[in-house]
Amino acid sequence: MYLTELHISGIKLIRDLKLTFTRESKPRMWTVLLGENGLSKTTILQCIAMVAMGTNKANQIANVPSLVPLRRELQGGRGVLSLAGAVRGEFEVSSRAERPGLPSGVGPTRLYSEITRAAGWSDLKGSSNWHVDGQALGEPSPLTEIRAREIAHYFVAGYGVTRSIPFPNAAAQPRDRASDRVRSLFEPHWQIAATDFARRFPSVLGDADFVRQFERVLNIVLVESGLLPNIRGFRLSGEAHEDVFSQDLAPNEQMAVPAPWLSHGYQSTVAWVADLVGQALLDRRPGSAEPADFEGLVLVDELDLHLHPSWQRRLVSTLKKVFPKLQFIATTHSPIVLAGLEADEIIRLKRAPDGGVLAETNTTNPAFLTPTELLNEFFGFGDEFPSEVGQQMHEYMVLATNPFRDDQEERQLDALRAELTAKKATPSIQPTPRKAATEQS
Repeated sequence: MYLTELHISGIKLIRDLKLTFTRESKPRMWTVLLGENGLSKTTILQCIAMVAMGTNKANQIANVPSLVPLRRELQGGRGVLSLAGAVRGEFEVSSRAERPGLPSGVGPTRLYSEITRAAGWSDLKGSSNWHVDGQALGEPSPLTEIRAREIAHYFVAGYGVTRSIPFPNAAAQPRDRASDRVRSLFEPHWQIAATDFARRFPSVLGDADFVRQFERVLNIVLVESGLLPNIRGFRLSGEAHEDVFSQDLAPNEQMAVPAPWLSHGYQSTVAWVADLVGQALLDRRPGSAEPADFEGLVLVDELDLHLHPSWQRRLVSTLKKVFPKLQFIATTHSPIVLAGLEADEIIRLKRAPDGGVLAETNTTNPAFLTPTELLNEFFGFGDEFPSEVGQQMHEYMVLATNPFRDDQEERQLDALRAELTAKKATPSIQPTPRKAATEQS
């Protein structure tokens, strides 16, 4: 299941936003949303999750009152707060997937889904349908049956900013497999399964084959790919405190580290990637257990969470190689993460003049930019210094090295030196002696 188009209207700050997730009419496998805090990046991921889950599951996971608009519409010269909102999504479905409600032999189809929040309603309403050659066909609301029966090849997983490996008996208990896969996007304290599948899910309790597959695929994804530096292996056990990673501590020295004892940097990636592998294996049973064959939609909020910049640099490129058939839609505040993306895989969110949110198409290829250029191009830093004292030192140096500074600039120079000295940043360079303007060549 791949997202191709998304239309959000009347949700929080979003008045009317249309996003496309295709390249040459095919689903684009990577999209990263950029924007300042408060520009609805997380809301967009939540909207995708809701419309992909369908109405019944969306009502299980969404905080409906929080979806009301945060801005007023101008009607008749006065501001009116509208209580209506909608999310519409278009999805491409694998040819191998069962398509409930469609006659057999029907060719390529698209799945359309809509979630609406009506004034005065405490629940979401919605519908879904198949489209063949642009026309609705088949029984209405196939997503209801798809999610209720947990039909394979409609895989969607979502990960919020709370990502860690649970200690024994600390993880949340499974409620509903389909909605649990995206629940952490909506519930900050929801603990994803991470490495704990073999102990938490009744369908795989005592299933030695699943445990072996899970352990093997995790080693491929986390270790053999080089995704995690200094990790040499992973062993899954029957007890949570015995799930261990073999970690380099020094040259020729390794230590077995229990999974919940890993640093936050390791856990932030291990937890959601391990959860993704486990969920994908459950969805594909029986079927190929190779990560290169996993298909579906993955939503990740703050992809760079807790990762050192040297790890961020190879994060996207490694995930692309390991999961070539998974569609990732993520958010980030890191310029380094962008290095693994192509120009059309970046969507820039901006604040509209009316206070809403708009999306700008990106045409800059981040692969050709240095870290400083990435910061300037995508996060608007320009040439200014990140601190006031740095900017003052820069201004001081410009003035101090100009022998033709006038009286006003000389006073400014003295004031800057006094301020810098008060901040314990006394300049080490003395001003160049002044010369008369007539001495300029």
